[in-house]
Amino acid sequence: MKGLKQMNAYAAGAYTAVADPSKQYQTMEGWGTSLAWWGKVVGEYSNRDEYVEKMFNANTGLGLNILRYNIGGGDNPSSNILEYRKAVPGYQPSPGVYDWNADENQRYMLQAAKAQGVNVIEAFANSAPYWMTISGNVSGSANGGNNLKPDYYDDFADYLTEVVKHFRDNWGITFDSVTPLNEPISTWWKQGNDQEGMHFDRADQNTILSQVQASLNAKGLSTKLSAPEEYSIDDTNVSFNSYSNAVKSAITQINTHTYGGSNRTALRNTATSAGKHLWTSEYGDGDASGLTMSRTILKDIRNMGASGWVYWQAVDSAEGWGFFKNVLNNTQTTSYTVNQKYYVMGNYSKFIRPGYKIIGMSDANTLAAYDAASGKVVLVTTNSESTDTTVTYDLSRFTNTGTSAQVYRTSSTEKLQQLTNISVQNKTFTATAKANSVTTYVISGATYNGGVQDMNPGPSTN
Repeated sequence: MKGLKQMNAYAAGAYTAVADPSKQYQTMEGWGTSLAWWGKVVGEYSNRDEYVEKMFNANTGLGLNILRYNIGGGDNPSSNILEYRKAVPGYQPSPGVYDWNADENQRYMLQAAKAQGVNVIEAFANSAPYWMTISGNVSGSANGGNNLKPDYYDDFADYLTEVVKHFRDNWGITFDSVTPLNEPISTWWKQGNDQEGMHFDRADQNTILSQVQASLNAKGLSTKLSAPEEYSIDDTNVSFNSYSNAVKSAITQINTHTYGGSNRTALRNTATSAGKHLWTSEYGDGDASGLTMSRTILKDIRNMGASGWVYWQAVDSAEGWGFFKNVLNNTQTTSYTVNQKYYVMGNYSKFIRPGYKIIGMSDANTLAAYDAASGKVVLVTTNSESTDTTVTYDLSRFTNTGTSAQVYRTSSTEKLQQLTNISVQNKTFTATAKANSVTTYVISGATYNGGVQDMNPGPSTN
């Protein structure tokens, strides 16, 4: 997999980047974000639709098409442990009692995002309702161990699938996938934390996943199972491989967070051999420039083979973490600050659209994609060094290309700014990758009539 090898040649200096459409990897499912926790807060703002438009509209916003909805556990009403933005209401406040009026703010944001073009929706849970837990608290157990009562695994599964069913039957939302796990092997989910969280030993992960799949089947739901949502790439690989054959078969989508771990190739191989598609279902960082995020996208898409890439929170109160910064407390502060990483996300999400194929690329600084239907080649180059560098882009392996490249750049002073088109001569063009920037090149009129080596077989139909 020469085109996927991580290179160390990040230093400034002229080099050639060769795009190879004969090597075709995963088909992109899209780009997204989670609604937890910002949807719960922004959903009550007077300008909430403005936030939705800027994140999900493909023409005037980022065009994110994947959305993860948090099914809240819901803490004990007498507890004030959870931070305001993190206190997502649950739908089952007590055994046998459902409150379908709960969580109206996050639900509004979900419906509004769908109206703007979101077409892939996943449900996830951070904890079971408080009364199903050992500690009586949705933030975890006293010691960071298992917190779901042993006789409540079927109850938790029934809760999640009942919510999924109600969304389908009453609110017109069919979740494509659902997971009961969130960083489950981690031991930081302890009673008294200010957010929901639940540890599961790997054998117990297997049990709850089996229960959720059985409940989905019993209720005739088409929603698929995803897992394991570990914090670390390496832990995701270990957790998935620990499951029974029946649970592995039930899981359609391997989800990982990419905050930790490093062996992306191992997880890629696991997903490919199991016939599953693979998502980065959560990633975030505090670098407001977006350069750290862009480097992670490169590694997750090129090396790990992720077909869906989901940023943690589009809006965050922490400095640099969100695309937008907002306090997200109960003061109804509707204004926001736009971080440069918003525009960096657009360098990818607005141009590498769902259905595009990731193709071979000799340069580890560049993500290359091709869409045969529209005849577009998209190249996204990251230069996170402090000096400019010159790059020659070689498209000679295509049968035909257009004669110009559209250019869009985000830097410390540019916000996805469209620059002057660059001439493409003899299927080649040369451009300057500005210091500390991300640049997208779109070349139309591309065709490829040669042989194709499928480097990443598609998901199974299990």
